[in-house]
Amino acid sequence: MTLWQAGIQASQKSEHFTATLHLYEAAGDVFFHGLQKRERALPFYKEGALPLAKKLEDTKSQLRLYHKLTQLLVSQGDYKASLEFATMAVRLGTLVEDPLQELVAFHRLAGVYYTLQIYEIAEYCYLKALSVCSSSIQHAVEAAYYVKVYWRLGDIALNRRKDADDAATYLCLALAAAIEVGNEEFQLLLMEKISDVYGKFLCDGEH
Repeated sequence: MTLWQAGIQASQKSEHFTATLHLYEAAGDVFFHGLQKRERALPFYKEGALPLAKKLEDTKSQLRLYHKLTQLLVSQGDYKASLEFATMAVRLGTLVEDPLQELVAFHRLAGVYYTLQIYEIAEYCYLKALSVCSSSIQHAVEAAYYVKVYWRLGDIALNRRKDADDAATYLCLALAAAIEVGNEEFQLLLMEKISDVYGKFLCDGEH
């Protein structure tokens, strides 16, 4: 018997449910943050910690576990299972009144849908994530996030939905964020991409 198992059994016997939850999660974290055998974190999170978090109505722990399960299953290539937990994270994230948690939940759900090639729902979820951000860019990290997401949205619009107008709009928004963050290399890349979109798709006499 491992030390983790012994600690979990002891806390279960004493019915210290909160302590048991944290022990299960901590045991899962050992594997989750490790370089090998990450899949061994799954039962600690899914079968151990998560049912207790629900029993205790600990929404913060539930949300944290949904995020970890989503990441873990994505890393294993199990996208359909990850979709379940990413969806639950969004549902809970909208209830906890924490904008950052809501943003993370929508962003991860968007990533899962994108990987599953369900692009229109991925686009919707990315836009929902952006809608949680403040109306004006406050920090460099926030601007970098805008660049990354608008670039992805531009890809979806141009290469998946074949909508050059939307793609140009998204890429221009990415450029504005790149200017805000001072990323000159990405500014040049975006200007070239925008020019390419207009040259190939939008300069045809109708625009």
